Amino acid sequence: MQRVMRFTHFVSVPLNQINIQRSYGLLKEKMLECEGVSPRLFAHSQRLHLTILMLNLDSEEKIQKSIDGFNASLKPVTDNYTGLELKIQNLNYIPTKNKEYARVVYIEVGTKKQQDVLRQISNIIITNMLKHKVIDIAQLNHISTTNNQYYPEKLHLTIMNTTYTKSKKGILIQPLINKFSDCSLGVAKVNQLHISTRFKFAEDGFYVPLSVISL
Repeated sequence: MQRVMRFTHFVSVPLNQINIQRSYGLLKEKMLECEGVSPRLFAHSQRLHLTILMLNLDSEEKIQKSIDGFNASLKPVTDNYTGLELKIQNLNYIPTKNKEYARVVYIEVGTKKQQDVLRQISNIIITNMLKHKVIDIAQLNHISTTNNQYYPEKLHLTIMNTTYTKSKKGILIQPLINKFSDCSLGVAKVNQLHISTRFKFAEDGFYVPLSVISL
């Protein structure tokens, strides 16, 4: 039987700027007025982020390799991709087997041009993680590998997730789509990239970083 991988860290783009948190808070208040929507379904405003890559760093050797791979990405990223801003708009979802319900509700991130830049940044980081043997291709979870370019299949900001409540039924989605499909949280400036530690939080409420690239 194949062993289930336990992810301990992830490469993230923090999207918890004050303007985004404020807009998210207002959207959350409105969504809570919909029938059956629990506050426990929502992501914490201080932890809003985009995930580039999930990592299983279960040894000190892997931790060091991940830092080395991340550091190898610093110069090509900072030399070419500073000043990136992302439009965060339009509600979407990942359905359960029952299409009337969602297991994840998210907001789409970036225009096509902005997403292209995110994919290029992701490709640099993931390629270096492969080179430093932090991961292998078989472990790339929800990552496109077309033409030896590596990037997340879907770039999105999760705002609701049934795993937060262990709900088996899911989130009744159509009322939310009807009311909030064209919602917008505004524009986020990408200031940093992190290797974030799952389930551990810093004083600012975001995930404890193992390593940071400042842009």
